[in-house]
Amino acid sequence: RLETPRLRVAAGSVAIGGEQTGIYSIPSPGGWNLIGSTRTPIFRPDRASLDEAFLLRAGDRVRLVAIGPGAEVPGESAGTGRSADNMGPSDGDPSRGVASLRVRSVGVGISIQDQGRPGYRRFGVPAGGVMDSHGAEWANRLLENPPDAPVLELCLQGQVLEVLEGGWMAWAGGDGANPRSWSAFRVRAGEAVSFPASASGVWSYVAVPGGFVAPHVLGSVSANPRAALGGVVGPGTLLFRNPDSSFAPSSATSARRPAWGELPEQSGIHVFPVWPGPQWSSFSSSDRELFISTEWRVSSQCDRVGYRLTGPELQAGGTGMISEPVLEGSIQVPPGGQPIVTMPDGPTLG
Repeated sequence: RLETPRLRVAAGSVAIGGEQTGIYSIPSPGGWNLIGSTRTPIFRPDRASLDEAFLLRAGDRVRLVAIGPGAEVPGESAGTGRSADNMGPSDGDPSRGVASLRVRSVGVGISIQDQGRPGYRRFGVPAGGVMDSHGAEWANRLLENPPDAPVLELCLQGQVLEVLEGGWMAWAGGDGANPRSWSAFRVRAGEAVSFPASASGVWSYVAVPGGFVAPHVLGSVSANPRAALGGVVGPGTLLFRNPDSSFAPSSATSARRPAWGELPEQSGIHVFPVWPGPQWSSFSSSDRELFISTEWRVSSQCDRVGYRLTGPELQAGGTGMISEPVLEGSIQVPPGGQPIVTMPDGPTLG
């Protein structure tokens, strides 16, 4: 394997890692040695049945056939998700959403997320879903939505939303320093709502009464554009809300907020409990102590797939281990010695 995994490997790439051979079904990070590519699609989430969506399952036998030089090489992407001018109900969906917002600017990033799509890891599909469940649940709670109602997930800053329907909106996440953060507040039709950066925190959430309406893929609206799951929100996208909401505060209510104890602590150093993994004993006692005692820094190479940390180099004993299941929150140490923390859109094996 490579000392440092690549940031992106094209879909269809055939690779060897130790004693294993694999095919990258979507564009993704990866540290295996690339030996070829295939034009045969492995994952097609837009298909109606599981048999059509997933070409291969555990236990299937596969034979790789060389097609020689000069043959057409597949492109870098297996699909980039449904990109459209609106994110309302898909064709044939009996539900009817109400146009609520229009995206003027996506800022650093914006997507629709819910609690994800558990149950598909056996096919190699990560659960996905919101990065910060506490912030997302509070955005919904302030509007009396179900805790798993779809929300807008905002990355860092720069998003601008045009209000199409006067009423209420909630915004939760980040450090809470902005007067409108961690609150539900009234908005007017035609108003442009901007979302500035927080002093700390990356992800924040916007909710509307009833939650957002978007097409379901494998039981969830959560967007994972890399895997062509869910819709892509861009400038001009119309966002629809579910009309089935009973939220009706009194006219005297101008805002709603959670108790201050629900807001995240404003600490410069965040402390996380860590449970030892299967390869914990492969590291020396000094490296295990170094891992626990180090104040690691989050690098710029981080997204919904994984967070790379920078600090002292760790050395694991043994080489050529077989890849095995990886869960959200798993901390991997590649040969380069810098840990990577798996996020909701991260790999299911590693």
